[in-house]
Amino acid sequence: MGGEEMKKVMVMLLVFVGLFVFSKTIHIKADFVRPFEEKIEYSGNVFLEIEEEKFTLKAESLVVRKLSGKWRITEASSSVTVTLENGEISGDHLVYDVETREGTITGNVTGDFLDRSSTETILVSCDEIVFDLEEDTFIGSGSVQIKKGAVEASCGKFVYRRGDGIIELAEDVDLNDTEKNLKMKADRVVMDLEADTMEASSVAVTLEVE
Repeated sequence: MGGEEMKKVMVMLLVFVGLFVFSKTIHIKADFVRPFEEKIEYSGNVFLEIEEEKFTLKAESLVVRKLSGKWRITEASSSVTVTLENGEISGDHLVYDVETREGTITGNVTGDFLDRSSTETILVSCDEIVFDLEEDTFIGSGSVQIKKGAVEASCGKFVYRRGDGIIELAEDVDLNDTEKNLKMKADRVVMDLEADTMEASSVAVTLEVE
């Protein structure tokens, strides 16, 4: 069997493995696969899809591992992009539990979310995002930059509870609202996206009056 034929066989194998080893309907495609007893390694143009959850993953490398006898831990690296319902997160490295729907993405992380309650787009960059898709919660840390409409902010940590339409900023918050001509430094800022309100504590505010 030639090299190209072998490659096609391996790609077919990985698709079947992706379909049957999980309790969910998961499809995986890649250029190459190496199955072992406790892990499966995929490489080259990796694409993972969970249709029922509107979840896709693209990367150059993916390892699927067993946990408690189940194939459930996925570890992706190199140009990782996760597409969710109304959102996308990119970074250098991802660890994701297929069963609990919890994951951590690290390294040059960017996030783009369409908020359900306000229909606004939330843009985020940071060092790490820990997410729980069951709870629809995203926690970012490390050199956080966040933009929502006319509001831009930097801080050390944010919590985005997407189901509630709430963004909480903490740790040396520096916020600028160009629409309201307002600049703010605070320990903590909570934004309610649906009500379009903001609360802050330990605040120093500058208002620009024309």
